[in-house]
Amino acid sequence: MSDLPDPSAASTLPQATRRGLLKTLAVLGPAALAGGGSALAAPTPAAPLRAALLLPSRSGCPHFAQAFEQGFRQGCVAPGVTLELHSTGPTPRQAQAAARQALEDAPQVLVSLGDGLSEQLTPVLTGRNVLHLNAEVGVLMARPLHRHPLTLTTSLHAWEAEWALGAHLGRSGRKSVHLLFSLLDSGYDLPYAFTAGLQSAGGQVRGTTLLDAPDSPAEAQRVVASLRAQDVQAVHVLASEGAPALLSACRRAGLEVSSGGLGLGNGTPPGVLGALGAPRQLSVAAGQPPRNQALFALGFDTGTWLSRALEAGTPRLPLALLAAMSAQTFTGARGPVTPDAQGHLIAGLFHSGGQGAALDPHRPAPTHPGVVAQTQAARSGWLTTFLHG
Repeated sequence: MSDLPDPSAASTLPQATRRGLLKTLAVLGPAALAGGGSALAAPTPAAPLRAALLLPSRSGCPHFAQAFEQGFRQGCVAPGVTLELHSTGPTPRQAQAAARQALEDAPQVLVSLGDGLSEQLTPVLTGRNVLHLNAEVGVLMARPLHRHPLTLTTSLHAWEAEWALGAHLGRSGRKSVHLLFSLLDSGYDLPYAFTAGLQSAGGQVRGTTLLDAPDSPAEAQRVVASLRAQDVQAVHVLASEGAPALLSACRRAGLEVSSGGLGLGNGTPPGVLGALGAPRQLSVAAGQPPRNQALFALGFDTGTWLSRALEAGTPRLPLALLAAMSAQTFTGARGPVTPDAQGHLIAGLFHSGGQGAALDPHRPAPTHPGVVAQTQAARSGWLTTFLHG
């Protein structure tokens, strides 16, 4: 009789780690996952898979959850998958309560949308045999997390995209930028990410303006008049709830304009360079085009990641899916994507408004002072999950 640990019980150990689980799978080999008398033999690859989708009940960013759900459904095309929707409020306590309710029917997969939920849901997931797929906007630079070992993450890499866009602008000669950001975005890390990227290329943020109503034409005219009085030549707008009126007004005023956040909708206005672009136009199988391209792409890649593992014949069990997905590279809505050693699905960084060109093949260096400041400093600003509430 083998002394190897039972992989079906591995996730119940409080000290279990993702690395330990994958080492167990490497020793047991494919036969253990497919059957051969192990505890994993009962279900078959053709067995149904139940997935619970945990989405924010509301958001300051329009169509945030709807676009993600639309993308996930279009990406997850493997047969036999049933999806049950659950909603949550913005606080950790609300997210944990919603997750407990979602897990009452014992789904094999829990899909959640929101930054920080990998850590916030760990107390609920501890001891449960469920694969957790957490989709994040990526407003926080990666921090060490205590998370459920059966966790994989997808991300829009918003922090890195803002950093890379700032660095790209600085290298392109845009050395002085005025930063405009909405109240929704002010308490998160993206303004600091853009500033750090710009500074890394020798540029500086020369001023900031807090926007009261980013998409109000009257507000746009007031802001543009103020910028003209200050002789501002270039602006970067962070308004995840959308600011087309402001972006257009800035362009008409002859300013150089770039844009961040999640408010680009179905495309960046002409002449506006933005982060979180995609290398190719997203297609929609049926119905209306997504109102938020970035969240649709995130949902599509999350669903495709799961679907590819299922279509390959992986047993529909949390641990087997974790192993298969951890070694899987595929082409998603944002081009080639691949998981890293920590179980994060990594996508390329592209800018919109410039033919989908790559921002930078390199991520911001972990030793960069701006990165160190964000990973070590105490968290400030909004305490709720990004864009929930």
